[in-house]
Amino acid sequence: MMERNTRQRDAIRRVRDIDGMEGLLLGVVVTQMAARQLYASLGFVVYGREARATKVDEQYYDEEFMVLDLREDRQ
Repeated sequence: MMERNTRQRDAIRRVRDIDGMEGLLLGVVVTQMAARQLYASLGFVVYGREARATKVDEQYYDEEFMVLDLREDRQ
């Protein structure tokens, strides 16, 4: 997982350098604990949740929405 984390941090760095970019948004199914922990470790925070957002084989799953504020480190 360390290599993926490094790749994602590099990608975030590149996006942060794009003029006018203020944030990154993503959605993740709440049962995906490893993904949620990874995004949190990258600085993403939950800003919302949609109940029953995804249905797989008659099973519904909630989805959390996360945001990373890219303005925080800018001067």
